[in-house]
Amino acid sequence: MAHRVATDEVCVLRGKLDYIDHLEVNLRKPTVLALAKMLSLFNVFESTLFSKECLTVEERCREFCKHLSQYYPDGSGPLMDGAVYHFCDVFSDRYLYPNGTANDRMKDFLSWEWREKAAEALSNYRDDQKIEYLRSFLALAYQYRNNLYHGKKGVDSLNEFCEYFDAISGLLAFLLRLYSETDICDPDTRAPLRF
Repeated sequence: MAHRVATDEVCVLRGKLDYIDHLEVNLRKPTVLALAKMLSLFNVFESTLFSKECLTVEERCREFCKHLSQYYPDGSGPLMDGAVYHFCDVFSDRYLYPNGTANDRMKDFLSWEWREKAAEALSNYRDDQKIEYLRSFLALAYQYRNNLYHGKKGVDSLNEFCEYFDAISGLLAFLLRLYSETDICDPDTRAPLRF
């Protein structure tokens, strides 16, 4: 078997594999728990609410908020929740300039079509709870989830994101509670809606 020349990319890969081989030492317990809770809540969130695998994240978020809006026709609901405020605080600190606009981190993190919506939602949620803002929060949460699976969050940097995993878990748990308490049902069958 021929030996491969260790390029910079190969050295980085070997470092990541070594990190994973020693994960029990490298990954702090609070991070493991936060990550496991977030992934578990995403599993419950998706299996509870979404029956159509063909829906994109954008379509899922839109459908979920559309149905909440039907239950709360004025566009707002019982959205004064500590978990949602915590999510806004954590994500605002990371992704917004003090004036409420998207910072460079958000520009690198979210696609252009979501940046302004997310910045507006994070900036204004405390003063104006709108169901529509939940759509932006879900987009942020899904971006974290997707980045985990597509390699944008390096395994060696997971400890840095524990607070974000916790904030996303709080948001998802709140939305699942809201879903369970609102009796959002199909008008024909009275079965709980799955989007």
